[in-house]
Amino acid sequence: MTGQSRKRVVLKFGTGVLTLGVGQLHEERIGRLCSYIKGWIDAGYQAIVVSSGSVGLGMGVLKLTERPNDMPTLQACAAIGQSDLVDIWKREMGRNGVTIAQVLLTRENLDCKNRYAGVQDTLEKLIACGVVPVINENDTVSTEEIKFGDNDVLSALVAALVGAEKLILLSTIEGLKTNHGEGKLVPAVKEITPEIEALAGDTRSKTAVGGMVSKLQAAKIAVHVGCGVNIVDGREPQNLERLLNGEAVGTFFNPVLSEEKDHSEN
Repeated sequence: MTGQSRKRVVLKFGTGVLTLGVGQLHEERIGRLCSYIKGWIDAGYQAIVVSSGSVGLGMGVLKLTERPNDMPTLQACAAIGQSDLVDIWKREMGRNGVTIAQVLLTRENLDCKNRYAGVQDTLEKLIACGVVPVINENDTVSTEEIKFGDNDVLSALVAALVGAEKLILLSTIEGLKTNHGEGKLVPAVKEITPEIEALAGDTRSKTAVGGMVSKLQAAKIAVHVGCGVNIVDGREPQNLERLLNGEAVGTFFNPVLSEEKDHSEN
């Protein structure tokens, strides 16, 4: 983590939030989400976006109905879809007077000390210039050995990299629920125990990876560096405003405070 937690928020948007289906962007919803991101910026937060969606968009162009399993096709879909994805972010954030910058990362970028520092310096400069980084995994060149596997984990690593105060995972689910997503909403999680992890289930999406399992993995990473995590339904863009206003939305994971970490590690 880069020093102490700062008034920064990392917002991760899942494919299902940004699209109507395979290959079709939900432009109206993205426009509303961007207006609420601007609300966070106006409230004094520095925002970093982690955006899925490139593979799903590329699938539409190639007329694929299921997410490909082989790496070359996956990479081709990402290459095709990424331009449309960054175009809509640029357009809709621009309508709110916000400049964005595309940042594509591989796992290797964050595992190598020198590259990690380079990514960190770039993000710090963009943020200092008032630019919102829009980050995605560089699926076009990622391989099985170095890929993140999903953008939930990537968003948590980015939150740690920039010393974010908050990580908001916007998905097509309301939050963590009992009975593998079929039961009651769990509004707050103080500690991610084996019992909490047992509540998770994988995604059933045809265009995405991850699911609640990856979100819990992301939450474990983020809370350990002092970053609070929210999992909310991104299909309701006003949830971003509700969170900004301090309302309880979805599931909140308490950050691990420094003294708690010191105690657990001794």
